[in-house]
Parts: sequence; C-alpha cells; structure tokens
Amino acid sequence: MLPASKRLPLPPFGRVIQAYLEENVYKIPQIDIYIGSQGKAKAYREKKWGELCCYLPYGDSYLAYKWPVQDQNIMILDMGGITSDFIIMMASHLFVECGAHAISANPGNRILYFNKEFQK
Repeated sequence: MLPASKRLPLPPFGRVIQAYLEENVYKIPQIDIYIGSQGKAKAYREKKWGELCCYLPYGDSYLAYKWPVQDQNIMILDMGGITSDFIIMMASHLFVECGAHAISANPGNRILYFNKEFQK
C-alpha cells in the first residue's frame, strides 16, 4: 500500500506539470502556484497563455495535495485573502516536504526567498 503522501491528489493543473516533468529532462524555469480568492481565475488565464502553473482552491489546505515540485523553482502568488503566515507555512511545506529547489513568495507585497543553500 502506498504511503498517504503518495495517495494525495495533485492540485488543479498539477497533472499538466507532472506530465511535462516526466517528458522533459530540463528543469522548468519556474512553476507559479496561485493561491487566494482569485487564484483559480488567474491560473486559468495564465494556462491559456501556456504557462505551467497550478492553484490551490480557495479554502483548501495545501496539505491536501501532492505538489509536483521536486527540484523545481516555485513562485507562490497571493491573489487575495491569504495571510502572510499561511504563505510562509505553505512555502516551508513545499520546500521541506515536497523537495522544491527554490521558492519565492509574496506575502504582504514583500518577497521571501527559500532555497536549499540558504533555507530562508
């Protein structure tokens, strides 16, 4: 039986990212993750332009998904209604638990940067 973390669903548009990663040996320059009250709308607009992105459905926990971000650079973009603490906790989870290589986040219009060398 698979561990619980392997059974979690991918976030919306996560299958597109996972398929891309399985087919390409090169790292994606950046995966954008939209969160907040307008995150879904923004992700749909960006996906139409061919951007590799996904979103956290507003009100859902980031712990409810298996994020396809192993060794990838991530940008978490707040589209409204999300606290700085939530963004920092999500960024920490993606970095520590999901193996993201580097994460930029914009809580309260400031940029936070996490990577494996500096760890914040």
